[in-house]
Amino acid sequence: MTEPEPFDLETEKRRIESEFKKQQQIEQERKQLEEARKFKARPMRIASPFRPVLELKITEPEPFQLESEEKHYLAQQKLMQQIAEEEEKRKKAMEFKARPFKEPKPFVPKKSNKPLTEIDEFALNSDVRSQKRRLFDEMMHEKELLAQEAERKRQILEEVRYL
Repeated sequence: MTEPEPFDLETEKRRIESEFKKQQQIEQERKQLEEARKFKARPMRIASPFRPVLELKITEPEPFQLESEEKHYLAQQKLMQQIAEEEEKRKKAMEFKARPFKEPKPFVPKKSNKPLTEIDEFALNSDVRSQKRRLFDEMMHEKELLAQEAERKRQILEEVRYL
């Protein structure tokens, strides 16, 4: 049996190095956290007798002077004035105002100076149409009679030929 010789891969070496670096970084972060938890006393500052302590004044806010508020106030005043004027007009319109009584004169129509209407001769279209229709009906009746007469003559001629 053959036994292969052991060999090392480059990737295996890189993996081991990266794990070692990660372990070192984790250890370093743990030490930093531990140091941050420890209490460190600092000396207290003592005010120097030569430096006076400044007393700061509290700032008091001032109200804003907005143009929109002024416009709103003017618009409100104008609206209230209009409402008051309309109310005054309405009250004046509702007041009773009696008019003086005038004795009415009886109505007398004026006589017309136009001549009376004269009626001209006229012909209704329905009358004209009925007359035309009557003439048309008479003409058609005559044609029918002529056609019947011609038919009768033809039959007589046929009978004569066959005899």
